[in-house]
Amino acid sequence: MATLTQRQQMAVVRAGTVYTAALIAFISVISFFLLTDVITIVAGQSPFIARIKLLLLGPIILFIALYFGRSLRGMAALPEIPFLIFLAVVSALWSYQPFSTLDRALPLVVTTLFAITMASIFSLRHLVLAFAFIGASIMIGSILAIATVADARGLPPWENTWNGIFSHKNGLGGASVLALIFALCAINITKGNLRRFFVFSLLLSLVLLVASESRSPQIVALFSLSAAGIFYAMRRRALIWGVGYLLIVVIFILVVSYLLSTDVLEPVFEAVDRKPTLSGRLPLWSLMGPYILDEFWVGYGYRAFWDPDSARVIEISTDLGLGFTPFYSHNGLIETWLHLGLLGFLVLLAVLFRVGVSCYFIMRKRWDRTAFASIILVIIAFVLMNTTEGTILSRTSYSWMSFVAFGTKACLVANLTKATPTTRGTAQRARYRHYTAVAKDA
Repeated sequence: MATLTQRQQMAVVRAGTVYTAALIAFISVISFFLLTDVITIVAGQSPFIARIKLLLLGPIILFIALYFGRSLRGMAALPEIPFLIFLAVVSALWSYQPFSTLDRALPLVVTTLFAITMASIFSLRHLVLAFAFIGASIMIGSILAIATVADARGLPPWENTWNGIFSHKNGLGGASVLALIFALCAINITKGNLRRFFVFSLLLSLVLLVASESRSPQIVALFSLSAAGIFYAMRRRALIWGVGYLLIVVIFILVVSYLLSTDVLEPVFEAVDRKPTLSGRLPLWSLMGPYILDEFWVGYGYRAFWDPDSARVIEISTDLGLGFTPFYSHNGLIETWLHLGLLGFLVLLAVLFRVGVSCYFIMRKRWDRTAFASIILVIIAFVLMNTTEGTILSRTSYSWMSFVAFGTKACLVANLTKATPTTRGTAQRARYRHYTAVAKDA
């Protein structure tokens, strides 16, 4: 009887493994087409092709509906994210472009709920593997496109720079640094052929990161690799590592911001073949102040500010003299304020604060925190990339989805760790044992 019970348990474990693997495969395939421009790169630009991509939202909606009960737990753990998404939809009421706001906000709702659902149904280990497979598929797809499609090897005015299955080299750079982070984390929680696959993914992401010539993601990659190396050297002091890493990043941003206002960094920019204006970003940011003040409290509506035919965007283009019309500010915080005003900006800060506090509670525990370190690496990479790019509240962004998923997971775990054994219910105790087991296995 005992043997039969053991066999039954092994069968259940195998069935669960197959089920999880099938879910990860489904998510990887859908995300590959949703988070990249592979359809456009292969089939060309047209309104019809652009709409085909939206058809991918159908399977995602079914996935969310299937696990909606469990995703509610994730929404409750980090309620600021659902509220931020709610603001994006409701902003159509005061938007300068109501139809455009709704057209873009609805896919944002779906993809954000998709990330929350993933965080709610997967253990942290499986969540890392899911995003690592997404990153690996994007890297492999990019290298195949570069080998076979001319547009993947460079688009004007960056003809000599690879963009892979993205419409811009910065898209490939941003995806490469995230693929690198997830591959690095996956290597440390896997064995055998699976580990070798992620080693290959890590090396491929490094090659494509360099070939993209996207400087901001390259700087983020340097921070991430150095932080990961330091973590493994001081794993027993993970809390000190996490707080120190955050402080170094904040100090770095403040120091660079100050130096950019002087001429000190001009030799550095010349050495890396870049302009000290950060490719026109600094002049653009300097023009944003009056427009932010014009709609200070609730913004212009989600994605409504950068209408190319509006008088404000034409005026900005004229003042910059770039020869093209900018379509966003290249800064996530500025974009959030333009979309949703001070209200949305404060909610975003509340999101970052809650996730940061959750990471603090997690890292205080005396577990093997390798898998949990991935949360901090993802969050810091997200913050760094949004200083010179804008992926916050992006409807089809690998960066935004990974931030939402891992931020939600951090809050879910922290809520369980903060509860004492006597105050946890039966379901809470089961989830607590599950998460601690994941931490030790990692």
